Order: sequence, then C-alpha cells, then structure tokens
Amino acid sequence: MGDNNTNNTDIGEILKKVLEPFEDPANNSEKIAKIIALLSSFTTLVIIFIIYVYIAVNICCRGKIKVSYYWIFLSLTTVQLLYLTTESVYWSLEIFQPWMKEMNVVMTNVVIFVNPVSRSLIGMYFLLVANCNLERFLVTTVDSKIMRTISILLSLVISISGPVLVITFYILNFRVKDRIDLNWHQLWFGVEICVYIIIPLLILTIFGTVNYCKVSLTSRLLPTNQIQAVKLNIGVTVTTNIAIFLFLVQECLQLWLHQLRDKDDEGESVDGDEVFTLIEIVQIFVRTSLVLVTSLGSLLFCCISSHCCRDCCCPNINQLEETRYIRVEKDITTTK
Repeated sequence: MGDNNTNNTDIGEILKKVLEPFEDPANNSEKIAKIIALLSSFTTLVIIFIIYVYIAVNICCRGKIKVSYYWIFLSLTTVQLLYLTTESVYWSLEIFQPWMKEMNVVMTNVVIFVNPVSRSLIGMYFLLVANCNLERFLVTTVDSKIMRTISILLSLVISISGPVLVITFYILNFRVKDRIDLNWHQLWFGVEICVYIIIPLLILTIFGTVNYCKVSLTSRLLPTNQIQAVKLNIGVTVTTNIAIFLFLVQECLQLWLHQLRDKDDEGESVDGDEVFTLIEIVQIFVRTSLVLVTSLGSLLFCCISSHCCRDCCCPNINQLEETRYIRVEKDITTTK
C-alpha cells in the first residue's frame, strides 16, 4: 500500500511540475510549446489509429487489396502510424525526462535516437508516396502484370530499405564518435536531405505530373477502385509536397540551432538565449504542422471512399468511372 501511495505521489508531483510553465507563460513559452506539441501528436495518433483500422478493413473487405496501389497505401499508413508514435514518444521524453531521470525510470540517451528514427520514418513516408505515383505510372504504361509486379516490389523494397540504412549508419557512427561536432551535423543534414527530400521530390515531380496529364487526357473507362486510387493519389501527392516543404524548413532550423550552439561553445558572440528560444519555438511549430499535414492522407481516404462525397469530388475524373456507363446502358436498354 505504501508503494502505491508513493507512486501516486510521484506521478502527481511530475504532473504538477509539467504544468508549472502555464503559471508564467511569458517566461516558459518553449516548455508550453512542447506540451502543445505532445498533446497534438498524441491526439493525432489516436485519431489516425482509429482511421487506420477503418482503412485496413475497407481495403480488405471491399476487394481493393487486388489493386496494387492499395496495399502500397496500406504500407504508407502503417509507416504514418509509426511516425506519429515516435513523435509522441519524443515529446514525452522531452517533457518528462528531467524528472524521470531522477527516478531512474528511463534511460538517459533514448531521446537522442528517437529523433533520427522519427526523421527516417517521415523520409520513408515520402518515398512510399513517390512509390504510389510510380505504381500509377506503371499501371497505365506497362502491359505485362509480371513486369509491373516486379517493378513495384523492387521500388517498395528500396523505399523502405533506404531510410533503414541511413538510420542504421547514423546510430553506428554516433556510437563510435567521441564528440558530435558541426561537421557531423552538416554531413547528416546533407545525407537526409538527399534521401528523404530530393529523391522523393524528384519522383513526385516527374511521375505525379505525368499521371495527372494522363488522367486529364484519357477517355478510357476505369473501374470504381481505380478511379478512387487516382483521386486519392492526387490528394496525397499534393499534401506530401506541402509536408516535404515543412520537413525541409524543420531540418534547416535544426542545423541553424547546431551552428549557433557551436559558436556559443567556442566563445563567439550570440545574441543571448532569446534567439535560441525563438528558433526552437518556430521549429516546434513547424514540427507540429508536419504531423498534422502528414495525417491528411488517411483523412483523404475516408472522404474519397465515402459515397456522399463521390459526386462532388473530382467530377471530371468521375466521368471515367466504368460502372456509371454500365448503369446508363442498362437504363437505355430498359427504355427501348
């Protein structure tokens, strides 16, 4: 009984310390921003998990799993869920770690590796969206199902293994280095920009444009699942471009902070702690915005799959739906 009371008291004290910044918001703006980021990421995680269950059931029960786009999209939403989980863990450690370390509840260096893992997952998300666009291109270009399947599987393996290799080398090199200097941060900034931003953005720009032009110019009738895949791909591509921009801003702010801290350590003049606080608050805001934008893909699936949104969503693309023409032909035959 005594241990339970002690644990309850400790938890109550931790929560009280966490909420202390709200008593003086002017001097604790960074801590308040972290708390807001934690609440946003955790709330988004819960909502997206519920939507993820709906997406998995919808894809499996309605036969959409036969379309290769949807099992790639299912992998995409799985990575999205893992990314939101790591973001929630990161902000939890950032907020609770100072008091949890005193109680020996968590290891002290976990937060160091959660951050790069989160970046690798968001990079994997971007690559999988690029893979979705590649799949749409192959479906409309390559006639052989075997070649399409091999190409899609190969690109899917590369999309997943690329970020995994990056984070693996990051952790291995981090463990052997005695000091993390500015050159280290600049090196990994360049690596992550190339793998997580430039490659998916290049694929999205090329194949996304080609896919949109093909849909706009085609007159070929398509099944309902293919029509939904086309509309979903367009929406996810647009939101991912916004997310890539936010991720680039986040990475630039992070590198800026490292540069300022290194100058401060070397004794060069830096304009006080207000500059650090301002940059960190902006970075937290951008990071929270990135969480919200990446969650839009799952919401788009719910809207496009809904019958009440089908008529008002993308009316030009709806005209290519095969079932509509079949229904019109039946009506004409009945009239005659």
